[in-house]
Amino acid sequence: QLRVYDNMPKIEKHSWEAKRFGAGFSPAGELLIGGGGGASRTGVKNKLVLYNLQVTNWKIDKLSEIELAMDEDAPSGMAFHPEDNVVACAINSNEETIKAGENQNCRIFRYSNEKIQLVNKIQTLTSKDPNDYQKVTAFSKDGRYLATGGSDSRLTVLKYPSLDVAFPPMNYDQKEIYDVDFDTTGKQVVAISPKALRVWSTQNGKCIQTIDRPISQKTTQCLFRACRFGREASEGFLYTVVNSTSRNKAFIVKWDRKTWDKVAERIVSQKPIVAFEISDNGKLMAYASSNMSIGIVSSENLR
Repeated sequence: QLRVYDNMPKIEKHSWEAKRFGAGFSPAGELLIGGGGGASRTGVKNKLVLYNLQVTNWKIDKLSEIELAMDEDAPSGMAFHPEDNVVACAINSNEETIKAGENQNCRIFRYSNEKIQLVNKIQTLTSKDPNDYQKVTAFSKDGRYLATGGSDSRLTVLKYPSLDVAFPPMNYDQKEIYDVDFDTTGKQVVAISPKALRVWSTQNGKCIQTIDRPISQKTTQCLFRACRFGREASEGFLYTVVNSTSRNKAFIVKWDRKTWDKVAERIVSQKPIVAFEISDNGKLMAYASSNMSIGIVSSENLR
């Protein structure tokens, strides 16, 4: 149910002349937005812009920004380091560099109130197709690992800050990777494609568990869309979002990480879910659906 309050203060607006492809909040609460015209030669600049949100008076102050190369993609797929003022972004190199097999698609930026600067970049996409890109990016909770997943079907886990490969990249049967997450210890990483979920050890790259495309309510064919390890109150469980192939149902499924049995399942939306997150204390989960609705459910009973 949507409620409208007449006495809400007016929120200060900031204009943005380009498409926004990524946004996120830093651990300290600053808002970072990335976007631009990409490599389309529209003349619209690619940027990362850092804002401070003043909740008490509903003001937005621009702190710093960086303009990026106009022949490369606009930044997207952001992940903040949990302790350092660092953010990892997906930015494809220019088309010539990609076709040469040298796409430096994963960029590391350091941010502050004064400036945003590029501090490192690395290749995790080996595809020479300019249409392939880094879809998802995630730091482990302790900041020791960085994972990327791409439309080229590759999961790459890097050690941070060295950016050395933790174990050889894994292929997801030519299906693009939709989501990736680390458990609270950083010892396990989960990644999903539409038809497969795999849990890996970050220590040696061993596959701990594989779950194939689920069939919900015995007959409903589904596709994976998102995944999150439980934390604190929900430690010991894994949660997955699955959308029915008919696109008229979306489920959240709860898995026991000791036995890998399905312990709960519930329809939460009549439209496909496109985004999913779990709270820091592990008690609540939020989702957004394709019809622009949002919902919050308990991690205990999925209600």
